[in-house]
Amino acid sequence: MTEQPDSNRPQQNGQPEGTTAKRPRGLGGVLLIMGLMLLLFIMISRSGMEQEKSRYDLYRHLFNGEIVKTNWSDGRVIADIAPADDPRKLERISVVVDQVIEDDRQLIADLKVRTLDERFDRDGGLAEFATLWDSGKLLPTRAYWVSDLPGKNRGQAPSPTDTTPVRPVYNMSVIAVEDGAESWYRLRQDSNANPTVTLQEIRQRLAKADVPIVDRALSRDSKSLVVEKPNTALIYFLGTIGPYILLILLIWFFVIRQMRAPGGSGGVLSFGRSRAALYTKENRTNV
Repeated sequence: MTEQPDSNRPQQNGQPEGTTAKRPRGLGGVLLIMGLMLLLFIMISRSGMEQEKSRYDLYRHLFNGEIVKTNWSDGRVIADIAPADDPRKLERISVVVDQVIEDDRQLIADLKVRTLDERFDRDGGLAEFATLWDSGKLLPTRAYWVSDLPGKNRGQAPSPTDTTPVRPVYNMSVIAVEDGAESWYRLRQDSNANPTVTLQEIRQRLAKADVPIVDRALSRDSKSLVVEKPNTALIYFLGTIGPYILLILLIWFFVIRQMRAPGGSGGVLSFGRSRAALYTKENRTNV
């Protein structure tokens, strides 16, 4: 029996019987690639972000002179911090901006651009500071009074044997003009029982000299300070493992999926061939 040519074979769905119709490729694959690449970009851009910090952490880094750069966006302040003794140990923190932090935007801007001078942050430093002030070599322009309050033991009964009074720790940051330039100094109370000059006396002298004083009371009570507690496991996954999973998916889509049709019009082995050659090969081999 003579075999019918392809043109005389029974048609099925517009194609000769025995041939497989190739499904047109839609936009689903393109949209999938774009979505995966967008997720990869977001994860890589946020991979350097550390976990959320509290307001206390932000001010602690600020008054210790550890904030290198800040960026205010989307209701958050993102700060690059580094210890004064090791500037290369850079870390990034993110804090939700509340009204207190918003009001202190200028304070943060004033302190972050200055190097903290710790010359007076020692026993006897208050007396030396007062001497330079009296001699006219140092002129304070503004001050920041910081009350570092210890956290409360919420839900826990105090120990009956612990009779030590819980007192806040006070220190002061002073912006002063010395040798024609503004500098930033930190003052603290002497540990001596009878210091020559007290921190409270310095505050009173600043008030009499009409030096603006900003009060900031900070508490180390984690329950009252934590603004937002993120899912650290999810952050770790998205920041470390997530980008690698997306890369594997992209490789699978571009390489493995194309290798499944080595001779087809979209296969890897068809690279460099003209559409006419591919069309002739498909009609001859039905592949």
